[in-house]
Amino acid sequence: MAITTYGTLKTAVANFMKPNTSLVSAETTSRIPEYIFNSRAELQRILVKAKFRRMDNLTTSLTVTSGVATIPSGFQGVKSMRQNAGDYVRITYQPIDRIESFDYAATGEPVHYDRVGDTLVFWPATTTTVRMRWTGSLLALSADGDTDWLITDHPDVSLYGALLDADLRLDLEEMRGKWEKAYARKLGDLLALDAAQPDAIIPLPNGFAV
Repeated sequence: MAITTYGTLKTAVANFMKPNTSLVSAETTSRIPEYIFNSRAELQRILVKAKFRRMDNLTTSLTVTSGVATIPSGFQGVKSMRQNAGDYVRITYQPIDRIESFDYAATGEPVHYDRVGDTLVFWPATTTTVRMRWTGSLLALSADGDTDWLITDHPDVSLYGALLDADLRLDLEEMRGKWEKAYARKLGDLLALDAAQPDAIIPLPNGFAV
């Protein structure tokens, strides 16, 4: 059976846990989704820390109103940000305490930002749009038909990550070590694949690169 969706991933996890045996409904309806959720949460932290490029997103017109913008859904952090108006001018990070010490009455396009809770705060506090490249999250799986690039392109990583989490809970002695080694190998291959991709650095004014 091909793993292409959240539903088929759950079925595959059940088949690997107990081949040719039906699991109790509590395991298939409650526990297996937990194994997948937990493994994806851990994997997301690994991919964000590794700056895995499939986690990158681009918002070309982020709305800033009076110096404040709401972060996009799934936002993990800013990779780069620039002004949309005029020349390509990079907007750089400054801690909020420092931003608040700047001239409140200053006008013009924003040149500094910080994140405060679920918002981005800019200085000067103008109303405009900015271009932001940012690190996002893995899709929050819910319906059986849900899927994302990780399940589609790397179903083995999704499968063995969930199985490893199942082993941590159930202490499946007969499988101990096998799933962990398989997951470590497949995750290592995934990270190496991204690291092998060439970086396309395009020099732009003000030292900004897309």
